[in-house]
Amino acid sequence: MSDLAIHEVDRPRSFAWAGYVGLIGCVAAVAGDVASVALRDGMTLISDSISRTAAGDHSIHVDAGLCLFAFGMLAIAWALHNWKLGGKAYRYGTISLALCAVSIFFLAVWNGYDPDAADDLGLHMMLLYAMSVLFPLSALLLAGGLGEVHRNWKFFCWAVVALWIISGPIYYVNPDHLKGLFERVTMSLIVVWVAAISVLLIQRNWRAQ
Repeated sequence: MSDLAIHEVDRPRSFAWAGYVGLIGCVAAVAGDVASVALRDGMTLISDSISRTAAGDHSIHVDAGLCLFAFGMLAIAWALHNWKLGGKAYRYGTISLALCAVSIFFLAVWNGYDPDAADDLGLHMMLLYAMSVLFPLSALLLAGGLGEVHRNWKFFCWAVVALWIISGPIYYVNPDHLKGLFERVTMSLIVVWVAAISVLLIQRNWRAQ
């Protein structure tokens, strides 16, 4: 019997919906960002940051996409928490992932990056720093439990965390005309990780059937 089968619970289909919601969130986040840039003259994915595209006209596309992405991440956190894998570190990882989803949601709805909005007292940056810490922490804590499904999942989580840590310092030394591109490459690590875990949850349902 495979490790995946060993950890199946009584209702194996109950997590598939979380995987689909997670994938929808990933598509929404990317589509919202692209749509916001495409609808504005003089703005590009290479030079303009996500925060800039999430302010002003058509910012609703970015905000809506991020809200759906946060909801998908929260659904995944719930599913992983109820999937009997790992030990205490894994449990803490699911909580950290849920908190990361909450930080992304408030980043979207708070709108502190809009220069026309009232001073947000630094909340935008605090939420951004929280997300920047909570995501790699979540992947690191969940790595051991996901490694019980297959050891490659552990290596995948480690690789994403390593790339995330490396990308931070590089972002700040990039020229301004490339910051948008590099920010999107960095943020794609979260999207790729969430999408991969979403597929895992869907595959879990297929294998159970």
